[in-house]
Amino acid sequence: MKLALFTILVLILSSCVIIYFTEPQPKEGILLSEMPKELQGSWHMDNSEMIIESKGIIVYKTRHRDTITNRLDTLYEKLILSDTVQLYKINNLFVLNYREKNSPWEIAIIEKKRSGNIFVYGSTDTEIFSRDKSLRFENANFTIDEKDTTVQTLNPDFGYSYKLNSATYSGQMTFETLKKIATRKNLFRILKTDGTVK
Repeated sequence: MKLALFTILVLILSSCVIIYFTEPQPKEGILLSEMPKELQGSWHMDNSEMIIESKGIIVYKTRHRDTITNRLDTLYEKLILSDTVQLYKINNLFVLNYREKNSPWEIAIIEKKRSGNIFVYGSTDTEIFSRDKSLRFENANFTIDEKDTTVQTLNPDFGYSYKLNSATYSGQMTFETLKKIATRKNLFRILKTDGTVK
């Protein structure tokens, strides 16, 4: 599951800081059993093709098996709606929740535009989540002198260089927070109507 998640999410998101949640988001949303037709389609990026169908997301990736014979391998990975991949709809937004078993959830916010393009948003700005009174900060993971350290603050005073890797929140974010994330500033990918990814 981890490799499939990684490959698929590289196509959808690209971020160095990960925001985790202890439960799927948002509580006020409607849990969908299928990917809606308006999100279904096929997109190409580099040597990969991503297909969103009713059951989930499939990525086909072509790679050279070896350089002598120039043989190509086609690998495919699936992200199927299940107990570890859930899609919620709230107003005009979709929230894709995904996780490895017994791990916290990550999210991507999806919006179908009038143009037909599909915008995929995500935020690494911990301030957005910390300002939501429905969420509670749990912990953060930092790299300090090349060692991972988990602490119970977002503003540690380590006194030397460090890098935030992830932050975990519990509770349920509000629709207002989702709308703050669904802005150009937090746009990760555009799945365009011409089948390309920007």
